[in-house]
Amino acid sequence: TGFSIYSLTEATSVEVVSAIKEVLLEQGSVLHQGKIDQLEINFRAMLSIPDLKIGISSHHSYENKLDNASNTCRSRLTTADGTISEKFYKIYHFLKDNMKPVIIPDIDDDREFELTSDDVNHGFKSLILAPLVNDGELLGVLEVTSNTASVLNMARYLQLAEVLPLFAVGLDRDREEMRNRVQSAIKENYTSIHPSVEWKFEQAAYQILAHQEAEESADPDEIILEEVHPLYAASDIRNSSTIRNEAIAEDLITQLKLAKEVIQEAKKTLEIPIFGEVIFRISRSISKLKKGLLSGDEITIVNFLKEEVEQMILGLESDIEGFDEVTRRYWSALDPEIGIVYR
Repeated sequence: TGFSIYSLTEATSVEVVSAIKEVLLEQGSVLHQGKIDQLEINFRAMLSIPDLKIGISSHHSYENKLDNASNTCRSRLTTADGTISEKFYKIYHFLKDNMKPVIIPDIDDDREFELTSDDVNHGFKSLILAPLVNDGELLGVLEVTSNTASVLNMARYLQLAEVLPLFAVGLDRDREEMRNRVQSAIKENYTSIHPSVEWKFEQAAYQILAHQEAEESADPDEIILEEVHPLYAASDIRNSSTIRNEAIAEDLITQLKLAKEVIQEAKKTLEIPIFGEVIFRISRSISKLKKGLLSGDEITIVNFLKEEVEQMILGLESDIEGFDEVTRRYWSALDPEIGIVYR
């Protein structure tokens, strides 16, 4: 006789989801074998399916295809030789085009994609394929399978939906890390390259990393770009900066003269001392521009015209009846988009 003491913990769905989130947010690749095994245990508890299996296929954007070559990526869709069948690629393109899940409760009863048991290497009978999307981009596919027919359905998918964004975040983190490793491999094994042919070197870098993960030694592939010839050229317009400055100065002088005419007309009607000061400043700016445009002159003069002269003109149009007839020539000379004389 005797007695035993047990400590039992109720694994409610909330706790299981929390455990899944914790695993996904941990440091390390979401594609790591140990992490997938832990997630598989949690998924079985959440969905109450003892024989449930999961897999993840990442999407290589540079080749626009799924990646199953990596040792850390376990897909449930591969055939005996490690490749993905044509029918599963058809499903993958459906996911990519529609960004909606594919749910096949019974493989033997599938009509849409015409799957059969012969297409399945791992012997599963029921299947959910959920696209992992981040910012509208397909990053990969979460594969949930069971050897029992009809246990995976829309209701089961809705239970999974809460954690799918975290899978996408994890894959995005993996992709950024892989991108850094690829760039590092390119710099280590090849010389500086032009962005237009970078894709070719990325392919070679992925192969280098795949050999490293498999602990295989391999020399970098020789990259040959057939019928590609580098062209080197440079062009310049002689004295272009001088010509540009002269054109800007000419436009500013034109606008200053038009503004001066407006203020002089206003002075005939209203004897206000500030008019004389503004006319003097305009005349001084014109004289300065005739000697050449210096750094900062353009901004200074445009600000003077916008913040002081034009504000004064708008006030005169309000105070003097019919004065808009005088100012019409000034306003019509300005470019409607940039608000200055531009010829």
